[in-house]
Amino acid sequence: QEEPEAPRIKEEQEDTKQNQLNETQDKNVLSCRICDETFTENILLMKHLKIHTDEGLFSCKICGKTASRKCHLDVHMRTHTGEKPFLCNLCGKNFRLKADLRRHTMTHTGGKPFPCKICGKSFSRKSSLTVHVRTHVAEKPFSCEICGKGFCAKAFLNLHMREQRASVVLCCISVLL
Repeated sequence: QEEPEAPRIKEEQEDTKQNQLNETQDKNVLSCRICDETFTENILLMKHLKIHTDEGLFSCKICGKTASRKCHLDVHMRTHTGEKPFLCNLCGKNFRLKADLRRHTMTHTGGKPFPCKICGKSFSRKSSLTVHVRTHVAEKPFSCEICGKGFCAKAFLNLHMREQRASVVLCCISVLL
């Protein structure tokens, strides 16, 4: 793999590195030469550069998945250990991710911060709103490979496929009889 270039500093006039780092943050923009992501602090750029190399990657000893930060690997490890450290104080259910607990809490509070701009119906999840909006515009991006029927959500296609498999099996059995 190619060694990443040192960070470059975008300014009207390039000074020495020390002078550049002493400038105010709004004048200094540090940029990754590989992906052009920008940073206001050198330490953040240096951490970022590690994602472009194998240096500093944390590797899962179970499945080999790599992460650029140890905290990301720790979260990944929960998929193997089954650890669910985030507890709902209202019902006692545990979650692997803090975001999952936050989303779950909406089921208790009744909060539905995602309203449909077409009909006004509100949803607790953005993904549910996305599926709902497809019913208004007749968008059906998920199609059955057997009969061609379209669905607005992958979950509905999966349900249909289970039903299709059952009918295909029944059809095959009746041919044999």
